[in-house]
Amino acid sequence: MVCNYFWMFCEGLYLHTLLVVAFVSENKILKWFYMVGWGVPIPMTVIYALLRRQSTDPKDTH
Repeated sequence: MVCNYFWMFCEGLYLHTLLVVAFVSENKILKWFYMVGWGVPIPMTVIYALLRRQSTDPKDTH
């Protein structure tokens, strides 16, 4: 879910960059968008998965 929000943020920021800052190199800015879109959610997802794994009861079948 976090990744979806970061990608929506990146898409909005990309559109903003196209409209307002027309003279920025597109290749350079796309690299930053990929890093934000994929790089930021990864640590959050790993932390969530580890916490979820620790908090589940192995005897619980539901």
